Amino acid sequence: MNKELYRPIARAITALILIILIKFAAVLTLKNTVEFYSFVDIALSIAVIIILLKFGFEFNNVITNEDSRSIVTGLVLTLVIITLYVTFRPYSEFLPYGIYHIVFFLLIMVPLYSLWEVVHKNSDRLSELFVLTEKRITCSCGRENPTSNRYCGGCGSPLAQRGDSE
Repeated sequence: MNKELYRPIARAITALILIILIKFAAVLTLKNTVEFYSFVDIALSIAVIIILLKFGFEFNNVITNEDSRSIVTGLVLTLVIITLYVTFRPYSEFLPYGIYHIVFFLLIMVPLYSLWEVVHKNSDRLSELFVLTEKRITCSCGRENPTSNRYCGGCGSPLAQRGDSE
């Protein structure tokens, strides 16, 4: 797997582990101070949302396929909406007739429908969707070739390898 792909995943996992540790510490120490605990809980949820959005942006910069980007974006937005729903659910009683739940149901249908469209459209080639950006070598003829090529795919001339050009 591409090293560029590891970077956003590692950053997101590290940040989420830190948030889990902070949440654990807050549960242990602040549970009796309801107002402050609620504030910390909301702040941590907003941090999770920021991490998810940043991960989606960084991860999509590594993926070359537009449909794959749509899938990642749909999944990230679904997780963001679920996080918002769970975070503010204790305050849903202030809205009448279950409006809170209906609004979030409608919100979550947008990225889920988008995901369904992309997956349905590409159901025959799902394994090909996640192709990563690959560094390329430009031949003297102007054609771009993967770094794994020893010869140009256009004119057949030998390509300068990474060690040769440095």
